[in-house]
Parts: sequence; structure tokens; C-alpha cells
Amino acid sequence: MEAILFIAVMVGLVLALHKAREKGGELIHRAIRPGAYKKGKEVTTRVVALNAPVSPERFLDRVIQTLDVSDKPPLTGGLYMHAREIDADGDHIAVLAIGNPLMNNAEIALVLSPVRKGCAGSIRVVKWHETEGVVDGIDKLERVFNHVDEAVRHFGGATSVSVEEVAGNA
Repeated sequence: MEAILFIAVMVGLVLALHKAREKGGELIHRAIRPGAYKKGKEVTTRVVALNAPVSPERFLDRVIQTLDVSDKPPLTGGLYMHAREIDADGDHIAVLAIGNPLMNNAEIALVLSPVRKGCAGSIRVVKWHETEGVVDGIDKLERVFNHVDEAVRHFGGATSVSVEEVAGNA
């Protein structure tokens, strides 16, 4: 009985030390690299509303083509198409992920609805991972936003950017 109690106390102590180290690393990274922390917060709360005078399918094809997105997770990690579908309402949904076959570090969703003069929709980060308080893959997430913006400009559409506070990572 004493051995079980000792093991339970040791496990609790190890978990507490791990949590303290993780929190300390997060605080240190935020202090050393405040720009990276702020950029991650900005990108994970950004919502870009868009419209373009082309079909949702044509718009998505343009974004995917310019990003050179892989169909499956690259072994060494990178950007790939996690899901692409048309729902019952006719909305085109594309989820791009950053990761490898074992794990996704981030997911960004682009939802487009057909409208009378083309398509309208939005793009936002729906899932992300942080390492010591800094968002992983921030450059790749930013790249996706930039390519969507480029596609909007290419087709003569418009965008508006807003910030949506989130309670935490999805």
C-alpha cells in the first residue's frame, strides 16, 4: 500500500514539474520572442471574408494550384489537403492542414458559398498547436492567407479582415 502511495506521489510530482517547466518555457519564449507570440495570436484570430465573381470550385482550384498543395500529408511535414467537400447546402469546404502522417499542427478552413454573381465565403484557422506559447507553422498559415488574397485579387473580388476572439485552441 505504501509503495502505491509513493508511486502516486512521484507521478504527481513529475506531472507538476513538467507543467511548471512548460509554463516557464512559454513565458520565456513570449518575453524573448514577443513578435512571434503576437503574430501567432493575430493569425489564429483572423477571419477573412471574401467574395469573387467566379464559382466556388474555380476559386478553390486557383488557391490549391498556386499553393501547390499535396493530396496527402508529406512524410517530412508540410501543407496538404486534409478535406474537400460540398455539403448539403452547396457550400464548398476545403480544410488545409500543416503536418505529417502522424499529426496535424494546424488546420485552416476555407468555406465558399455559391451566390448569384460568383462566390462568397471566409477563411480562418480552426486548429493549431503551440510550442512553448508560440504557434507552430505560422509562416505556412500566413502563406495560405496570402494565396487566398492573391486569388481574390486575380478574379477581381474583395476581402475584409476581422478578428474573432477565441476561448482557446479548437
